[in-house]
Amino acid sequence: AEDGIRDLRMSRGLGDVYKRQYLRAMLRHVEADFKDKVVLDCGCGTGLLSFFAIKAGAKKVYAIEGSNLAFTTREVVERNGLGDKIIVYHSRMEDVELPEKVDTIVSEWMGACLIFESMLGSVLYARDKWLKPGGQLYPSRSTIFCGPIEAKEFFEKKIGFWSDVYGFDMTPFLPTARACCVEKPMFDRLVDEEDLLCKHADAAVLVHYDLQTMSIDEIERVRRDLRFVAKRDGTLHGLACWFTCDFESSAMRRAQKAIVDGTESEDGSETAAAATAAGSSAAASPTECALVAALGTAVEARDSDEQNALTREQRAERRAAEQPRLDEADDAAHAALLAGDAGPTDVAVVLSTSPGAKATHWKQLSLLFDAGVPVRRGDEITGSIDITRNTYWRRHFNFDVECAVNGDALPNKSFGLWRHKTVQAPAPENIPDGAL
Repeated sequence: AEDGIRDLRMSRGLGDVYKRQYLRAMLRHVEADFKDKVVLDCGCGTGLLSFFAIKAGAKKVYAIEGSNLAFTTREVVERNGLGDKIIVYHSRMEDVELPEKVDTIVSEWMGACLIFESMLGSVLYARDKWLKPGGQLYPSRSTIFCGPIEAKEFFEKKIGFWSDVYGFDMTPFLPTARACCVEKPMFDRLVDEEDLLCKHADAAVLVHYDLQTMSIDEIERVRRDLRFVAKRDGTLHGLACWFTCDFESSAMRRAQKAIVDGTESEDGSETAAAATAAGSSAAASPTECALVAALGTAVEARDSDEQNALTREQRAERRAAEQPRLDEADDAAHAALLAGDAGPTDVAVVLSTSPGAKATHWKQLSLLFDAGVPVRRGDEITGSIDITRNTYWRRHFNFDVECAVNGDALPNKSFGLWRHKTVQAPAPENIPDGAL
């Protein structure tokens, strides 16, 4: 039941960002993966993705939901006159039996930092058991990124006030307050774009997953060496992780495969499509071009040497001045989407949770060090990150971080997200159903 309530909370406000991108992807790839197709919605929650699939032309949707929210979702489906097209199952994905295989799987399976408490295992199970050969997953690819961050304003807000609490000096609580802030990874905090100490283009790719082909074993361990160059003066307080998801169509996948294999259909269409997918300029809609241009110009300007030489206050003023233009471009693109203009079919839709992107309920994951380290523009920040899946609590992970500034090592830090690797599992009879 709690999972269902959480789904309802995420359906408001920050959830609008991901819903728009799912809708854009489905309407963009109607012909390839939705029109007259059978669709599986894995972990349907309120059923919104199922409704999107019907809007995109699906002839049948099997909506699977393990929580009691399934009963209300079924009522909503009936109220909208779609009981014959959307079949809601109250079941775990691993337990359900469908009457047929499906052409497309949609799912909002992602958790904090992509993999924490995610439904990835259920999606891959559904793929292996129920997806037809050549079928498509939405999203089809996911990537986790990492970058160094400053958290000065966060610490001032969470810790600084102890020096004056209603006129009383409570600074003896400062060490405990700081320890509480840095003990665990923070997955409920928005990392401001201003906090990122490296350029967006220099963020490290920790791992890339191809959902069409990957195994669940690929999330058991991810280790990457890190190297960044500080783009401005500041204080290194830790690392942030975020992710992107790509929504490709099955036609795009075939085109990409044609490039790799060097194959083409009799009329050459497959090779032509592959060439387009490989990078030729697609005829995007004017509204989408305007949005991409606006966002691209904004990110490039924010990462420029001129911008990084300004004070934080001056950078904030510039961002505030340009925000109305970005909002206008975003609103225009969404209005065009609702009017039926979803953009070019040979370009993937991308959902980003990066600092600077429009905020989502996933926010970013902050791994904060015990103490901050001053950095100057041009300083080299190096180290490594080792992400391992918890042996007992399988939806939890451990992050071991090493870091140095210009070769001077910081103390190593180990974070448990959420249970640490050193926390032993209770006896089996004491573990609640579903805890693993």
